[in-house]
Amino acid sequence: MNDTNQQPPVLWQLFAEGIFQRFVKKPLLGKPYLEFTAHAMLAAKVYEQGAILGRARSNSLALLLQMCSSTDDTSGLEGLARQWAEGRLANCQGTPGNFLDFYLTSEAAKGAGQALPSGAGFSFLEAHGKRKLPLETSVPMLAASCTEGLAFGVLYPDLLQAMLRNHPVKSVLQLEQEVLSTVAAFAATYYTHLVEPLKLAL
Repeated sequence: MNDTNQQPPVLWQLFAEGIFQRFVKKPLLGKPYLEFTAHAMLAAKVYEQGAILGRARSNSLALLLQMCSSTDDTSGLEGLARQWAEGRLANCQGTPGNFLDFYLTSEAAKGAGQALPSGAGFSFLEAHGKRKLPLETSVPMLAASCTEGLAFGVLYPDLLQAMLRNHPVKSVLQLEQEVLSTVAAFAATYYTHLVEPLKLAL
């Protein structure tokens, strides 16, 4: 998970681990890229995982954000994350069925210039699913999705719980415990100074 610059990995990489590299296309000529369909699926996953973590540690957003940046300075990021989450929700009418629906509908709404009803984003996916996103475009967007997801979980815990109830297999409690366990191991390896204040002991 580590990179050649010896920087610790960040949360979005944890949440996308094992999936991201499978989705990356590496043409013989040109730069690696993600198709928009793959990007949207990854963005929805890291957003959901971030939201679950944010809800579980709702009084510690500033600390959680320290695991989202490769720099030590995260000043201003909390306010931005909250603004992004509020803006995305404002672009969706009704309760989204899941986080892929939420992500796609809000992205479609940006292009339409108006809020759209839940589910409207899937026609957007049909139209743009094969669009190629270079990694230098996709990766910052995935990082932002995780950051925004943390704030979403803090700001809208009841809505998050309603969305998670649609999970086909696991309960809300199981999903939360799974995320906390994964993040606890991650923090114990890369962010040891956050284990105690975030109550992430294994």
